[in-house]
Amino acid sequence: MEELSKPEPLQIQIGYDGKTSREANRDILSRLSTEFPKIEQTEGPPFNLIREWAKRNRFFFHYDEYNFDRYNRLYIERLLALRNNTLETNSRFKEATLNNFRQFDYNRTGFSISFLIRVENNMRELMREIIFTIPNIDYNEAWQIIFEQSKDYQENVNEIFEKRLQDARDESDRLLHNILPVSIAAELKKNNRVSPVYINSATVLFTDFKGFTQISESMSPEELISNLDECFSLFDQICADHGLEKIKTIGDSFMCVGGVPEVNRTHVFDVALAALNMCDAIQKLKEEKNKTEFPIGMFGLDFIQVQLQRG
Repeated sequence: MEELSKPEPLQIQIGYDGKTSREANRDILSRLSTEFPKIEQTEGPPFNLIREWAKRNRFFFHYDEYNFDRYNRLYIERLLALRNNTLETNSRFKEATLNNFRQFDYNRTGFSISFLIRVENNMRELMREIIFTIPNIDYNEAWQIIFEQSKDYQENVNEIFEKRLQDARDESDRLLHNILPVSIAAELKKNNRVSPVYINSATVLFTDFKGFTQISESMSPEELISNLDECFSLFDQICADHGLEKIKTIGDSFMCVGGVPEVNRTHVFDVALAALNMCDAIQKLKEEKNKTEFPIGMFGLDFIQVQLQRG
């Protein structure tokens, strides 16, 4: 009970769910009393579990200066899973564990797979020590339940970090595909280089806002970026519709190409249709808002892909 009766400054701290520690602890105490009605008459363990756990983990903060209410909320589910060892209680513990992990700021120093597994190993060993002080129980069965529960906990840790790793890969791919064609990005990821390719014929399209410098002087930076983003987002979609590759944007200029990297005989027509669609898109924007004129020019030329090297 000591863990649920921390000093006042810690009791008023607000958790991730908007509850103060006092409110969260009140809920935990209520559940403990309901689920374990004889808890008040039960002899306590030989030590404060959370205090000893914090000590073995060598946290940089002192036990009395920190609120473990997040872990306490998780631990009540753990106790019920240990007592009942049913599919329902085990599932609740797993969901509580995953929900707990979702609240962490993993950008902070210290949160890693090794850290979370280490603190779990310490908790498992402490629980093993406690069960050997309890009379009239099957110690082997109790230890097996604790071990299986700890294994599930560590699998949850792996699941969380595997998802974070996959999210990071997806974001990396998204950024890479935003600046390179899919086939080029795939080759670069596989070989760390891209072999030069000669394209016999391609068509480049570029756009430029008329009077952009003067117009930009009358806009706030936020408004300017918003307007450009609106136009370039339309152009990105038009390029995708016509099989064109966006090369780059510089300021108010937008450049894309047809016939690259996949060679085709229709790149001139694809670019021409895209240019007309861009004109129509800008005209619609001009009708809705006060937009500047948007001339589009295009021309055909021989094109050679630049070799990408890691420097």
